[in-house]
Amino acid sequence: MAVQTEISIMGIPIRVFSLEAFAEWMKDALTGNRMNTLFLMTIPVLEQTMKDDTYADNIKKATLRIPGEEALLLHHAETMRRKKIATDYRCLRYAVQQQKEGTSMYIVGDNEQRIKQYMQYCSKIYPQIEVVGAYCLNMELTPELIINDINIAAPDMVIVMLDSPFQENWIMENASKMCTSICVGIGGVISQILNETQPVPVVFRFLHMNWFYLHMILPFREFYRNKRKIRIFKSHLEKYNNKIKLEKEMNVEGKKKKQKSSESPVMDFEEPDEKNPV
Repeated sequence: MAVQTEISIMGIPIRVFSLEAFAEWMKDALTGNRMNTLFLMTIPVLEQTMKDDTYADNIKKATLRIPGEEALLLHHAETMRRKKIATDYRCLRYAVQQQKEGTSMYIVGDNEQRIKQYMQYCSKIYPQIEVVGAYCLNMELTPELIINDINIAAPDMVIVMLDSPFQENWIMENASKMCTSICVGIGGVISQILNETQPVPVVFRFLHMNWFYLHMILPFREFYRNKRKIRIFKSHLEKYNNKIKLEKEMNVEGKKKKQKSSESPVMDFEEPDEKNPV
């Protein structure tokens, strides 16, 4: 069943889809006339929004924000995953796999090796997707050169993998100039995506223990990593809640002072003496 809802995490609205609903959203976005921006939200991104109001505004301007890692959903993630709700970056893989033959993609990154690895990933995971170009960003290049190359290729989607907060700011500054339907920022989760394509270590292959590595070692590592992320995220949530509480207290105190200062002071007038009128 295609379902979706919106939640607020640290003041940032994030959409939670079923896998089916997210794939449908992407299909509509690819065939529509509107330019769409999509961010996969992570703990570092949310942490940065607390420090930089301009960055937070850019995040909120995106067409869509979805969970990039399960830690953002805390203890609800496992239940949601069983119900086929999108809980992390893997929902992007599912949605892209559902798109039609001939859908085109352009890749923007700042690491040539990583771009090549992602292109190999795409050829393996998305055989129906055509990668029509890639650009390795550096500070010497003007955005116009990259935008022109994208517009010549006219891809259906642009995948951007840069470090935050530069990635999100760059996307929001340049997305409207791109001849594409969807611009997706995956820089915060690109390491996890590429790790999925890493071969089984030689020692496990030599011992014919591929299954043990894939179904025991890797899940255990992911479980431990997610536990650690949840602890980190909870500390950020506590800081955010304390910040909001302090701001509310300061606002209440400010209103009280303003109200007190606006009250007209009571002045006593002496009655004039009838014998000696003023």
